[in-house]
Amino acid sequence: MRISKTSLSLIGGHIAAAALALGPPAYAVGGFGGQDLYHVPMAWCAVQGSPAASNPNITGLNGVTDTSTDAVLWRRHERPTDNIYVNVAGITFRSTIMNSWGTLNFPILADPDTTLGVQGDMRGENVNVAGVEFNALITNCDAAYADPTYGLAGVGVTAVNANLFHDAAGEYVGVIGWGGCTESVATGDCTGAYDGRIVVIDNTYLYPTVADRTFPPSPADPAGNLQFVITDPLDQLVGHELGHALSLDHRNPSTALMFGTSSDNDADGDVDNIALNATEIADLRLNAQNVTGVEIDPPRKILPGRFVTMRHVDETRDADQADLASVKISRDINNGDMEFAAQFNGLLPSRLPGNLMLTFALNTDEDTETGIPEEVLKEAGVPEQLWPGADIVLQAQATQTQGGKVFKARVRGWTHINGDPITIPGDRLQWDFAQLIMHPYYAEIRGVRPTKQLGPVPVYDVAILRVPGDVAKVAMDTPFGVRAAVRVGEAGPDLFGVDKVATFEMRRPDFPHCFATGPGTPGETVDILVEDLLANRPVHALLGPDEVFRGNTGPDGNMTVPLPIPEGTRAGLHLVTVGIDDTALTADCVVDVLPEGEDQGGITIDDPRIFSLLKSHEDLLHGQEDLIKQAGEIVREALVTRNLTDDDAKALIARYGELLQRHSAMVERFEKLVRGLMKKAN
Repeated sequence: MRISKTSLSLIGGHIAAAALALGPPAYAVGGFGGQDLYHVPMAWCAVQGSPAASNPNITGLNGVTDTSTDAVLWRRHERPTDNIYVNVAGITFRSTIMNSWGTLNFPILADPDTTLGVQGDMRGENVNVAGVEFNALITNCDAAYADPTYGLAGVGVTAVNANLFHDAAGEYVGVIGWGGCTESVATGDCTGAYDGRIVVIDNTYLYPTVADRTFPPSPADPAGNLQFVITDPLDQLVGHELGHALSLDHRNPSTALMFGTSSDNDADGDVDNIALNATEIADLRLNAQNVTGVEIDPPRKILPGRFVTMRHVDETRDADQADLASVKISRDINNGDMEFAAQFNGLLPSRLPGNLMLTFALNTDEDTETGIPEEVLKEAGVPEQLWPGADIVLQAQATQTQGGKVFKARVRGWTHINGDPITIPGDRLQWDFAQLIMHPYYAEIRGVRPTKQLGPVPVYDVAILRVPGDVAKVAMDTPFGVRAAVRVGEAGPDLFGVDKVATFEMRRPDFPHCFATGPGTPGETVDILVEDLLANRPVHALLGPDEVFRGNTGPDGNMTVPLPIPEGTRAGLHLVTVGIDDTALTADCVVDVLPEGEDQGGITIDDPRIFSLLKSHEDLLHGQEDLIKQAGEIVREALVTRNLTDDDAKALIARYGELLQRHSAMVERFEKLVRGLMKKAN
């Protein structure tokens, strides 16, 4: 099928002329008070034994029951998005699952310690002095996303859904969540490629529709009669911990989202402390931009965030002074600067028996026979296990000060040109030492003395080397191998990526997207354009946390959802989630719902974003047509010159025919969409 460029251009011209004639649109789809929206990914994991993993069964306030792990966890970030963040801060939270991954469900983790409590419980009264299980769960969640069936770890906020927190005696405590980010010890700021973490109890114990919210039996309560005083219909717990993950601290008064205890200020039994002040909103919006995988949503297009990141987990736990838990590498797409972060398994001892030596070795060309001369690396004290094919080596020799909280380091590096070594000046490299600082959140247990509240506590240490882009010379979408080693004093090194070289690749996440074609009116529908979901699959669409639509994607994974806006829907911005059934794969966007009785004020085809979207589709189709034409020439040449067998020739022709059919279907869908929008405009 040949696209009529003339007809499509005329349609585009008609739209452009209409937009110019009507002047600037009054409605910017997805806009937040004239500012960009930020869509922050959530990398959820559920611990086996927690109800979300073992018996998912939460009935929403609209009467729809979620009976899958994916659905229960979806709702946990959709509720605070819709009720706390999107209208006040212009931030939404979405699933981090991508359609390029082999597995499309949130991972379920084995409970690393079942000696106390029930399966799914974890130590949580103080994750500073009792953080072994806590660290294990965070690292295991990272490992699940680093597995090849997923593809990327380090995207978004890592979130673990556990059962309940207990103390050393197995008694349940009033801690319901922990949240925080990796802070530089020198500045106290969470900077660079953001590393936010949250761990929350299962909302079976807090959600108001659950008939039995009592805890399992414990030593002091063998009958299992304990339960929280308060209920949480908004999943405010997750919203609170996400505030910590984006750097917010606790504050008064009791109406504040970041108050240290779940609060009921109107005596209706539900959590209602959700207020954010202007300073918190500014900090949230600033820090959200640095979360890996965040998507920036101005009215006209979707823009990628500043950082791309990949993390690999060290597969061995060593009883060493400095045990590597994972290596995270990030790239600033604005300037190519790189960040190499070594996360330790917990906190380093306050007194190490010698200096800390951290070394990263990069193989950027997949050639293990060439690289920096071995004699240079030997003289520098680089462990020989890191030598093969090392094209860039970065090293920090850190000295412990101030009781182990601060490390000062001498940094240096080497690279080569055709085997000739080049020293990287130390002033081109930056050292930083950071800690994951976690904040506890509390709720009152009926009949139990309130748990003594803690302030923020450090959980694990991170050593970081930052390198300018012209030194790192790592391109986007290009795999490179990484080996690393950490050594304390004269002890043997803890090695990473040696038995099997860890392959990293700096690439952007490929999330599906959706766009509202206009504002919504209660009692009516608004069209939602959905892109890049799986082809020919059943989907359900939600307004906020409530399901309002079911349908199917088309042969290209796209569709138009006539999204119902139920009567009584609150005016303002609402999260829209279109998800493939039985997966955690979603397309996410925002719709602005008008007050009931208010007219939409005209059609939406004049909106610059819709016009831009249509034109981008048109350009894509034209480009695709040119590629198909080139492919046709290649097929023709192959049939004439390559002496193919009949079966191979038939298979090649069939594949080319499939390309033509798919392209025709896309063109037909596009023309149908444009005709529908123009009809609506008239």
